[in-house]
Amino acid sequence: MQFTSYTFLLFLLAMLTILSVWQAWTGRKIVLLMGSYCFYAWANPWFSLVLISSTLLNIILARQMMRVPPGRIRAITFIVGICLNLGTLAVFKYTSFFQQNLLWVTQLLGLTPADWHRQLDIVLPLGISFYTFTTTSYLVDCYRGELSEPGKPLDVALYFAFFPKLISGPICRAKDFFIQCQNAPSRDSAAFGWGVFLCAWGFFKKVAIADNIAILVNAVYSDPAKFGLLNIWVAIFGYAVQIYCDFGGYTDIAIGVALLFGFSLPDNFKRPYAAIGFADFWQRWHISLSTWLRDYLYVPLGGNRKGRARTYFNIVVTMLLCGLWHGANWTFVLWGGIHGLCLCGERFIVSHWPTNKAIPKYGLLYSALKCVATFVMVSLLWVLFRAPSLSSAWSLLCNAIGIEHVGVLADEFLPRTLLTALMITVVVFWHYINRAVPFHSLCRMAPSWLLGVVASLLFIVASFLRTPDGDQFIYFGF
Repeated sequence: MQFTSYTFLLFLLAMLTILSVWQAWTGRKIVLLMGSYCFYAWANPWFSLVLISSTLLNIILARQMMRVPPGRIRAITFIVGICLNLGTLAVFKYTSFFQQNLLWVTQLLGLTPADWHRQLDIVLPLGISFYTFTTTSYLVDCYRGELSEPGKPLDVALYFAFFPKLISGPICRAKDFFIQCQNAPSRDSAAFGWGVFLCAWGFFKKVAIADNIAILVNAVYSDPAKFGLLNIWVAIFGYAVQIYCDFGGYTDIAIGVALLFGFSLPDNFKRPYAAIGFADFWQRWHISLSTWLRDYLYVPLGGNRKGRARTYFNIVVTMLLCGLWHGANWTFVLWGGIHGLCLCGERFIVSHWPTNKAIPKYGLLYSALKCVATFVMVSLLWVLFRAPSLSSAWSLLCNAIGIEHVGVLADEFLPRTLLTALMITVVVFWHYINRAVPFHSLCRMAPSWLLGVVASLLFIVASFLRTPDGDQFIYFGF
């Protein structure tokens, strides 16, 4: 059920209507949970069975783990829970990837059993990567003692399944969510209005910007040799803006919908293309994932506490696993690995030649140039993220610099190319000028009536610019 579909709008209105007449807070949470399961089952009813099974398993393990004092039994229970959570994800997401690579290795060795050519047909449940993060962090928090109690089963189930964040986040921490489950939220008209505005803003970013940019991007990535250099380079930078407006639009809608029900979800983006350097970029891009990887992977590996070499190792391992989490493809692994190496290189340079001393600052121009340089490097790495294979990514980059055959400027795509270039410029400039003063902070200061007018205009303009076959949200595939 797409957030941008009319079906979802009807579902949302039905949920709000039911909850508006339901007084008991426990009953309202049950309605939210049942509605979340219905939302999830819309794509495939079998997906809900996986989610419900995972929920029951983690509730049982967490309660059993917190009944016993720290020791061997508690540790074994914890390890079993983590293995089951990650094992379930691995079976659904990485079985085919493992089988393909095993077949490749056996072919190199001259061993090609006929049975190995048959690929297992495993359907990846929507959002399993995201709710696996949620279940895993819940068990870790229980084991560490960051949660004083495992939480009420209803609250835990709702924490795992809450539909605004279920498919693609933001990844919320158990402690923050359980606090909001204790008492019924007050009916705050200002928060409700802000939620409606965020829904409109996210709808505009996805439908008016991301889906329109996707037309050129999809065409160029499908056959780059047919297009000229201008088409290719605009498509490369266009995908950077497309994935931001697509995933950022989803996040805005998710946060907005949660506010309509009285829940607050964490921010996931802070003008990522205003970043200066890779470390700054990862503090602004997919923030809930970045902080999850920091707290549950990088820090347990040792963080920066065990010397410089170990710090670099921990960074690269964390980013390699970040890439692998995004998809069962070597393109994602390489994307994450290069980001890790860039973070290490940046850390090394800053530690030896602090930029605030070695390079004079020339005010706004110098800052803007660093911002543009970061955007260019991040955009080139997005090629690995978007391309279906390493060979196709290499082919596109070779076409971009004229090494391989390059076609002529596609006249039928010239208007689309110019429109995409304009959108790129506007989005990157918008991020930069809002680097110091967040756009959302300015909007929250606006009167409610003005937010209502702007939200209506955003819906109308986006509906007018809507493409006939808008793409599914990109992160639904993860």
